Amino acid sequence: DLPLVTSIGTRCFSDCTNLTSIELPLVTSLGDYSFVRCTKLASIDLPLVTTIPTNCFEDCYKLTEVNMPNVTSLNGYCFYNSGLVSADFPLVTTVNYNCFEDCRYLTSVNLPLATTLGTECFCYCDSLTSISLPSATSLDDYCFDHCTNLTEINIPNVTTISQYCFNNCTALTTLQLPKITSIEAYIFYNCKYKTVTLTLGGVDNPITDTSNFSSVFGSSVISNLIIYVLDASNPPTLVGSPWGCAEATITYEQA
Repeated sequence: DLPLVTSIGTRCFSDCTNLTSIELPLVTSLGDYSFVRCTKLASIDLPLVTTIPTNCFEDCYKLTEVNMPNVTSLNGYCFYNSGLVSADFPLVTTVNYNCFEDCRYLTSVNLPLATTLGTECFCYCDSLTSISLPSATSLDDYCFDHCTNLTEINIPNVTTISQYCFNNCTALTTLQLPKITSIEAYIFYNCKYKTVTLTLGGVDNPITDTSNFSSVFGSSVISNLIIYVLDASNPPTLVGSPWGCAEATITYEQA
């Protein structure tokens, strides 16, 4: 109990392996690695903190509950390999690299204002089954790599997806990308989809350049591919087609 403390320094509680809970009602800032390897820490209450720094709760295996309603930024590896079940951060706009990597028990995510998701930020979150990111505009490399139980993702405003973003997402069956403008190589690599329906573009966003689609799917198997184009009667050439879509039914819709 530290009722008057306002700042926690770097590695302040690192390796405090018997610490089970903590309340710091006036703390506004945390240093890097503040609680790293606090392996029995199960809950934490930090109502005034706005930024979770690098590696802050790394390897906090028992940490399932956090109360940090004013957090706006999540830095790299901040919950890496923690026991987090729910990630409820309604004010966060940026989710940095490896933020939730290896959070094997994470099932619920609330990030309504997040616009950018960093490299490997949900990598190996294999209990995550669905996620909605209504404000997201870009997804970095390996963002959802090995989220093997992810079946549904809502990303209506994403314009850019980087390489290997959905690598090994073997349960994903439907994905709509109505605002997509840029797709890098192997974003669906090794997904082994069997009944997936993928929609690229939308009525207000025709796909005009398919030159970067050649390695998008890798060894995946797509069954239905819908592409919105300027002229459905004369669609653009799919370079290197069918690039993982040998068995797909490709439909061109008029934008």
